[in-house]
Amino acid sequence: MYQRFWGAQKAITLTQHKWQRGNRENSLSFSSALLVDGIIQEGFTLKGSAIKDLPNCHVSFVISHKGTSEYGKGVAIARADWKPLRIHNNRNFGEPEYRFLDQETSHYHDFTENYELGDEIWVDRKLPIAYPINPEPATFENFLEFTGEKFRIGNISSIPIPPWNYDTQSDLF
Repeated sequence: MYQRFWGAQKAITLTQHKWQRGNRENSLSFSSALLVDGIIQEGFTLKGSAIKDLPNCHVSFVISHKGTSEYGKGVAIARADWKPLRIHNNRNFGEPEYRFLDQETSHYHDFTENYELGDEIWVDRKLPIAYPINPEPATFENFLEFTGEKFRIGNISSIPIPPWNYDTQSDLF
């Protein structure tokens, strides 16, 4: 099921293109059902997250599946992280040159490579394999373009820029 979905060209629905206040203070979230051949795929969602007072950093998009699977409340299929605040380390998974390497830049958790680890690893460890995004996306729009290409979502560019608070100064980046 997951492999067939992952390989298909997808689209987000055209009704919910708005960032919302997230579950945590100062967080923003985005959510859209995913379509394949114009049909909503039950349980598959594109979710986005950002922090209102941190413009142009710490943005994530994840494709997740929630439904009648053996994974209970849901499972992440793939994720892309732009200028994250936390370091990612593949530990002893993935290509040898990226094992035990602290990745401080934008990175991408590919479905296929994580899925091949087996259920007990890719589900329980929440997509343990990631690789740096090169070149580093300079803008939110560049990150959307990268994510759309990797996730095979043709109309992802219709997602608006998060409503960041640019009055807050951050010296993180």
